[in-house]
Amino acid sequence: MQQFIERPEVQLSEDWMIVVFLLVLSSIAYTRAWFPARLKNMWRSIFNTTVLRQTIREESNVPKEYVLFQLNFFLISGMIVLLLLKYFSFNFWGWPSIAWYGLIVLGISLLYGLKSIGLWFVRVLINGDFTLLEYRYIVFLTHRVLGILLLPIAVMIAYLPKKDLPLLFFTAAGVFLLAYLYRVSKGLINALLSGVGVFYIFFYICTLEILPVVVGIKFFISQKPL
Repeated sequence: MQQFIERPEVQLSEDWMIVVFLLVLSSIAYTRAWFPARLKNMWRSIFNTTVLRQTIREESNVPKEYVLFQLNFFLISGMIVLLLLKYFSFNFWGWPSIAWYGLIVLGISLLYGLKSIGLWFVRVLINGDFTLLEYRYIVFLTHRVLGILLLPIAVMIAYLPKKDLPLLFFTAAGVFLLAYLYRVSKGLINALLSGVGVFYIFFYICTLEILPVVVGIKFFISQKPL
């Protein structure tokens, strides 16, 4: 009797993932077709502080397109985290991966919700704005850009052979790191130029920038592979 040997998994993709990628791609195509100026201002704001501040003044209410792009960031970053966990054979404790994906996306969303609350708290402590509203805008601006830049990387991680994935994971990490350094350095410079005390800057960076990253890394490395 012929025996069939199960082939080892060579990809991380699952059937439901294509729906996520199509949703993100559709939202980008929708904005590109109907609101091209939003995309143009978004890219210009990253590189031009004058355009950034002008855009902040003109957008008293957050456009729905930006809400879509923020959702894209949560969906794509959550997908990359899930794929990384699958790559290292994370112990899912019997839960389907789509349930873990939902938890990861929810966790990332809550994290940045807490970040917004933290920015409000720092504004209360220092009794003023001191460019913190501008910094919050920069945080979510980088998210909107990352939601676009990371989409092709996430698709390749999901569908390329596992042997090709280390470079892609490093690429994704590098993009995250560059965006993180961009927003923190820009926020620090603006805060110092506005006269914010060094103590408050240090307090914010430690509690809302560094601590979540350290906790996340510690949680990940504490998990044993299957």
